[in-house]
Amino acid sequence: VFFATFDLAAVGISHVAPDGSFIRVNPKLCEITGYSENEILNKKFSDITHQDDIENNLHIFKKIVSGEMSTVSFEKRYVRKNGNVVWIEITLSSLRDMRGSCSYIIAVVLDISERKKTEENLREMQKNYKLISENTEDMIWLYDISLDRFPYTSPSVNKLIGYTQEEMAVHSIRDILTESSFTSLMKIVTHKREHLESDKSDDRSFTAIIDQRCKNGSIVSIELSAKFIQDDSRRFNQIIGVSR
Repeated sequence: VFFATFDLAAVGISHVAPDGSFIRVNPKLCEITGYSENEILNKKFSDITHQDDIENNLHIFKKIVSGEMSTVSFEKRYVRKNGNVVWIEITLSSLRDMRGSCSYIIAVVLDISERKKTEENLREMQKNYKLISENTEDMIWLYDISLDRFPYTSPSVNKLIGYTQEEMAVHSIRDILTESSFTSLMKIVTHKREHLESDKSDDRSFTAIIDQRCKNGSIVSIELSAKFIQDDSRRFNQIIGVSR
């Protein structure tokens, strides 16, 4: 049963000697690293570890062998046989004999390359979004209906209506609109939200022309394009938009 579980596991599993050499590996670990079983059994874990991760990995491994740590999980990189780098999440624990000495280390390996790629893509998207929002003359904003506040406005808010981002964060929507524009906009928002939450419509977008109060007391006419955002509870409590 043990060997069947070991060989058929959907994660990489290996037994590693206290000196770091591989004693036993399962097929999934061979798949992750690109090495055959015979090839990997002639290596130490440091041989397939990315050079930038070796020092930290050796430090942790010594603590597991000595018994200072019983188990630990962390992220690191393997270098596959073809030279490609693969991100993994590895969990180490030790099997000890009757005297308490470490017989071998059990390593369970999960390939997290796709997750890392997704995280990197997200960081790149956030970087690009920040670049756009901080350099466009249009004002990009996020409005929270339940809080009646603007959690985010782009820096261009200062040029458009004179407020800083920090000042906008403490203003309600009524504070920055003329009374007639506030009334007409709330009618649009309420009507749109009710239709979305009752499944009468799936169109989340709307546009409007409103009169907005500037910090200096003047009034400017602004065109806005906005879209409702649905939260995890399927409620439409936020609106993201662009004003110009």
